Amino acid sequence: MQCLDQLQERCLQLGWKSIAHQLDTILEDASVNSISYADFLGSLLSYEESSKKESSWNRRVKKAGFSYVKTLSEFDFNAQPTVDERRIRDLLARSFYRDGTNLLFLGPPGVGNYRKK
Repeated sequence: MQCLDQLQERCLQLGWKSIAHQLDTILEDASVNSISYADFLGSLLSYEESSKKESSWNRRVKKAGFSYVKTLSEFDFNAQPTVDERRIRDLLARSFYRDGTNLLFLGPPGVGNYRKK
């Protein structure tokens, strides 16, 4: 157990907080599934990367001070039949946001799907 504690401490020193907190579970999963060293390292790095992205997103949303956050997965396309779900999902699958291209949605005021919780 001392080895695990040392590994967790080293992960924390490197700033790998997510790995440090889940290291015992990650190691157990790797052992049970006989994962190769390269796959294990890749999964560790992916785990930490996705955790950092999520933390960064949450910090930015909190800093922005939004009164609520709503994702496309929560949008009720049935409530707005004039919005073509397939077309919206097709637009989002494209790389306009990675390319820095603007995408503008226009509609009359008051057609949003806001419900106070």
